[in-house]
Amino acid sequence: MATRRVKALRQGVPLACCGFEGEVDCGSMVMAGQIDIIQALIDDAVGKGAVLHCGGKRNVSAGGGEGQFYEPTLISGVTGDMRISKEEVFGPVMCVVKVEGDDDDKCVEMINDCAFGLGSSVYAGEKSRAVGIGERIR
Repeated sequence: MATRRVKALRQGVPLACCGFEGEVDCGSMVMAGQIDIIQALIDDAVGKGAVLHCGGKRNVSAGGGEGQFYEPTLISGVTGDMRISKEEVFGPVMCVVKVEGDDDDKCVEMINDCAFGLGSSVYAGEKSRAVGIGERIR
């Protein structure tokens, strides 16, 4: 289901005043070099066993073929030895990390093992479980 939704994201220039439709979900990278950084992170992860479900490269068709667009990307099988689990991506990339044994303590340990935590979301079948995990994230 996640792959289908990521593939359906519309990418382009969000400004109707620039001659575009203006109805997009993802824009472009602000800095030109960011695409190279994202690509290096994706290549490292895939090279170490992550599965690329969609995206994973520069989007040359978005924005009329001009601009700094990186395709909305979904990868799974991300592990702690991959750069993408320790470095900020700053791009349209969703990483799926499996927590061994669905263990809440292991989950919190994995999350807190990263120096970056600009945004976190916790989803669980029970609100109390999600709140309990969320309260332990540094």
